[in-house]
Order: sequence, then structure tokens, then C-alpha cells
Amino acid sequence: MGAGPRGSRALYRGSKTLAAMAGRDFVTPDDVQQLAVPVLAHRLMLTNEAKLAGQDAQSILTQLMDTLPVPPSRQEMLHGAR
Repeated sequence: MGAGPRGSRALYRGSKTLAAMAGRDFVTPDDVQQLAVPVLAHRLMLTNEAKLAGQDAQSILTQLMDTLPVPPSRQEMLHGAR
């Protein structure tokens, strides 16, 4: 089972905080990726099949993050990817 709305809100707030700590007023994909596993892993409920296969929430989230495309940065959007 997924993390749900509270998990997504926690990831959103954490990413904003991480960006602010870095002196930015915007969140980057790196901020989200850095926090996804620590914020969401404990919120997932694994199926029995996943447990029997030796998977854990951290490895599942890491695999998922590796397969998702990262949106282009503002710079790339404004000037085109080089």
C-alpha cells in the first residue's frame, strides 16, 4: 500500500524546507529524491509476496526513483538541453 496524502504532504514540506536550508526559494528534483526514501519508506505496507522475496520498503522506493524520469530544470527549460 502506498504512502497516502500525509506522506506526499510530508515529502512536499520536507523538500521545501531542504530548499530553504540551501538558500533557495524553489524545490529541485534533487531535493525530492534526497528525501523520498527517508520520508516515505516507513509509510509503505509491503505485500507478503514482497516480504517473501526479501524486499524492503527502502529498496522498492530506490528502484522506483531510479525508473522515474527527472523533470528538466528551469535552466534547461529556458535555454533548451545542450
